[in-house]
Amino acid sequence: MALCGPLCFPQSPTVCLSLQAQLSASCVAVIQAACDRPNPANCPITSGELQQALRHRRDSVLGLDRLLYSMLSHAGDNGGERLLDLLNLSWSEGRLPRSWKTAIIHPIPKPRDPAAMHLTSLLSCISKKAERIVCSRLSWHLGPLHPRIYVYHPGRNATHCLASLLRELCGGRGMAIFLDLEKAFELASPAVILEALAAKGVGGKLLTLVHDFFVDRAAGVHFQGHLSPFYYHPNGTPRAAS
Repeated sequence: MALCGPLCFPQSPTVCLSLQAQLSASCVAVIQAACDRPNPANCPITSGELQQALRHRRDSVLGLDRLLYSMLSHAGDNGGERLLDLLNLSWSEGRLPRSWKTAIIHPIPKPRDPAAMHLTSLLSCISKKAERIVCSRLSWHLGPLHPRIYVYHPGRNATHCLASLLRELCGGRGMAIFLDLEKAFELASPAVILEALAAKGVGGKLLTLVHDFFVDRAAGVHFQGHLSPFYYHPNGTPRAAS
């Protein structure tokens, strides 16, 4: 399956675009080869995976599809079968419907600074369930995260990180370096992520769908009863499923 969509940042400085162009051909070749090779995760999504993804999720504000998590959980046998068919069609095609990658952003005033806004991005409930299934397959394929990584570990937070640091010092002297990288997540390179996954053995339909997850994403802002035109993100590194 041929890949489509950008793998670089169009708004980057000229020198960065030049370097990205030099690396793009080799990256695309590696990623394409990995997408074309057989992979144990190529098998269709099972009803068990869908049921696991539908568990333990409270309803939130409606996204673009106007569906709630409880609607999916109580759709009955026929509804579950149709949802599974839809997910497997997306899986076999190696792409997500555009509506699943379109978010509605709600600006919410911050309590301590009403002039500043906290932006809440709402996505399709179905898309989040699809992401959770893909994330579970990635986790199975890649294995557990490094023990020194404290984010995305259930039950871990910054307190555990600081406690580990203090334990390593054991009353002695040491040096700690704290880096705050602005928009590090939003500006992560999809090409680098995909190439790293390919190097770890991820391929086939799994890598193809992860690639499609990064590209052609859009969002509109809903504010005071009005919805703005949808804007397509050039970077395409959205937040993880929830």
